Amino acid sequence: CVIVVVCVFFFSSRRRHTRSSLVSWARRCVQETADKVTISAKRAAAFYVYVAKQALSNFPEIQLHAVGSAMPNCVSAADSLIKFGYADLKKSLVEPVELQGYNGPIRRPKMIIILTKSSKFKDQMEKASLIKKENELAFNAINQSKQNLHNQTAVSYTHLT
Repeated sequence: CVIVVVCVFFFSSRRRHTRSSLVSWARRCVQETADKVTISAKRAAAFYVYVAKQALSNFPEIQLHAVGSAMPNCVSAADSLIKFGYADLKKSLVEPVELQGYNGPIRRPKMIIILTKSSKFKDQMEKASLIKKENELAFNAINQSKQNLHNQTAVSYTHLT
């Protein structure tokens, strides 16, 4: 009689998305010496709104660049920045670009949206900061009340036993 034991270990290659990793990713999307934000289809448009606001803090004008399937994120991010008063549209264009594929060169559309810092940018950033602080206070209050409720339930249970 032969018994075969097979042990299989699964290791997750994905990093945990903490606030610090998102911030470092945002820094990679914004080139420090340039006003260019490269947009990907891998992240939500809201992430690129955050990245673009950080870039607008440093530059009076930024460029959002996207290729192929990332173009909807580019349009959504630009639309949100304009709608909420962070930026004004200066110019948008789409041009063909040749990329290297597995079987040779392929042509894809590339979108470039140029935004300028809005005159209301500073006010909007202050409002966003205030809202963020209020949300954090509300979140902490909710967590504290949940913890208190949990502690009361645990105390009630121990009195019953």
